[in-house]
Amino acid sequence: MVRAKAVVFTFILMMMGYVLYHNERFLIQPSSLEWEHYGSIGWPLVLHGVAGACVALSLLWADIANNWSELGRAVRVPARSRRTLEEPATESA
Repeated sequence: MVRAKAVVFTFILMMMGYVLYHNERFLIQPSSLEWEHYGSIGWPLVLHGVAGACVALSLLWADIANNWSELGRAVRVPARSRRTLEEPATESA
């Protein structure tokens, strides 16, 4: 059975590939003339990309620790952080 979530993400990846190929091809072609413009702001642009990748990976890691608790245990995610992600804290009176 095909899950709707898998279909949606496959469609999104196909759209990203289309846009990368047709509109952002200069990113994968070093001989493109657009690199002359981006060469002047190269390092801040790289830092921006690295920071964005770190945020995306941290969100992915939170999803892994939350939904795949066996994998979380295997890579030693502390049990307390797994519990706080899975269930809300309750106060005792």
